[in-house]
Amino acid sequence: MTGINRFNVRDGEIRFGQYDGYVLTEGRLDARVAANTPVTDSHEKLAQTDRAMAQQAANQPAQAQVVEPLSTGAIQRAA
Repeated sequence: MTGINRFNVRDGEIRFGQYDGYVLTEGRLDARVAANTPVTDSHEKLAQTDRAMAQQAANQPAQAQVVEPLSTGAIQRAA
């Protein structure tokens, strides 16, 4: 995501999204886990995810991403 325009924090969970007028892409992060994860572990997980996504993108034609829907009002438009 390069243009996050939806964001919400509740009970230690950060939820974010990007809506381009057609597709809503969402993600979430447990802030408590993230805050207690060593930097080297975080970097390795990010690198693994990046490699997996690049490989998946190379092997599949472009298509809309299906994500778990958020409850109504869970993410608010960023100011």
